[in-house]
Amino acid sequence: MVVLISFLFILMVICLPVIGGIVSFGGAFLLNKRAARVCLVVSVFTLGILSILFVPFVRNDLYRYFQTMQSVQYLQNLHQFFEYAKTDPILQYQNNPLFNILEFEIAKTHHFYFLPYIDTIVCYTCVLYPIFDLKEHGKVSNVFSLWLAIGGVSTFYFFYILTYIRWVMACALFVLVSYLYFFKLKKARYLWLYLIPVFFHTGIILAVLIAIYIALLKRVKISSLIIPIPFFVLILVSSLVLNVSGGSSNIIFKLVGMLQSYTVIAKPSDFSDWVVFIANLIGTWILVVVALYFAMNGNEKLKNKFTALTVLESLCYAFLLTSIQITERYSLIISMLAIITLIENFNNLNNKNRVLPMILISFSILVKIYAAYLKFKGMQFSIPLSKAMFANVFFYISELLKNAPTYFWWGN
Repeated sequence: MVVLISFLFILMVICLPVIGGIVSFGGAFLLNKRAARVCLVVSVFTLGILSILFVPFVRNDLYRYFQTMQSVQYLQNLHQFFEYAKTDPILQYQNNPLFNILEFEIAKTHHFYFLPYIDTIVCYTCVLYPIFDLKEHGKVSNVFSLWLAIGGVSTFYFFYILTYIRWVMACALFVLVSYLYFFKLKKARYLWLYLIPVFFHTGIILAVLIAIYIALLKRVKISSLIIPIPFFVLILVSSLVLNVSGGSSNIIFKLVGMLQSYTVIAKPSDFSDWVVFIANLIGTWILVVVALYFAMNGNEKLKNKFTALTVLESLCYAFLLTSIQITERYSLIISMLAIITLIENFNNLNNKNRVLPMILISFSILVKIYAAYLKFKGMQFSIPLSKAMFANVFFYISELLKNAPTYFWWGN
């Protein structure tokens, strides 16, 4: 029987990888042990397979990355690439070593769609692994872990992953590094891991500084969570009253400049964008409040460093509300930290006292699902979605190995 089910599962993944990805996603959290681990691996490789067919609009970051890869694909080595980057305004703007190297290495293959596909694999791995690992350690039930995983995937929704690739990869990597450090490693010599998300996007630096601050505390006290607040106020006030260049080498001025630039260049452009922004904002804060409610009913309360990280990052998030795009992007981090904190402290309450929190959690996730759906339905693919859902894995491999279509360079 096990052999037959395994054969049918493999056949489904080969013949219908999109549907197989959804099924394996469910299996990763509803099953246990080896079967769950296999389903998790399959899901992270198949959930984002539609990225291979995504047609970016001119304003999407992916469109810009395709243009950059077209320019550098015939360079011979990294030395030539770094020399070229010194004069290329787009690469100077990106200025993120790990991402630029990844972009160049993919460009040399001439198969540009490896970039968005790798992006989805990285993001879904970073988002799903902490929830999966805590579920495997018995922190929550299988069904509830699946519901929270849906919330995590809805937070890192498909359109956003493919629109702001560097930012979203940095946020996802930050979540994974934070989980590994505070739950597994717990030694200062591993703090260098926080350089990884920074090398994908320097905008993540504020979250990283907060995480390092928490990691270096010997004991977490209320006073230690209050100390950084003047720093947040300084950044906020400076962004409102000063005219600062985001390219400054001073860390304070760099943060202020980033906050100013994102406030100016990125605001929701239509009603649906406002709905998505407000929905994610509401959903994120509900998750934070409920997670902290669970944490405060335990013995450790704020003494747990990961809970303290969630609190301090959330305070920072509140101070960043003046910048719509920063708020939108940091909500990815805050939501996932809240979900992990919630799972870790879930058993602090008995079933009777969980009723209202569970209702609020479900409402939050439903709001995020709706926001993700609004963005997904506006996405454009190279073939009709109805056909893409039933295409086999060999079709996707052939599409992955194609060069980027030339019509991208003429706009959409």
